[in-house]
Amino acid sequence: MQYKYTDKINYQDYASGRVPYHRTGRPNFPVRLASEIFQRCLAYADLDQVSLYDPCCGGAYMLTVIGLLHGDRIKKIYGSDIDKEAWIWLNPTWLFYMKKV
Repeated sequence: MQYKYTDKINYQDYASGRVPYHRTGRPNFPVRLASEIFQRCLAYADLDQVSLYDPCCGGAYMLTVIGLLHGDRIKKIYGSDIDKEAWIWLNPTWLFYMKKV
């Protein structure tokens, strides 16, 4: 896939263990790819701001990263998961970020 919207820069500060801390046992989504997908959706929707919903958010790692990178384009962020233990693994950075919004 060719990246159209996301610059080829170092995203290691957004990787698990840097700015967002993620607990073990849950997979992480690549930061640059998540940003690219979000920006493609914005371009397709042609909206200034959107609400973001992740029905399989797990520990909310991807929601946290998208919120940090593109918070100015997001009105609200929602997440859910069928796994009842998913909220046990909730990303602590997500909780901090949500208190700031």
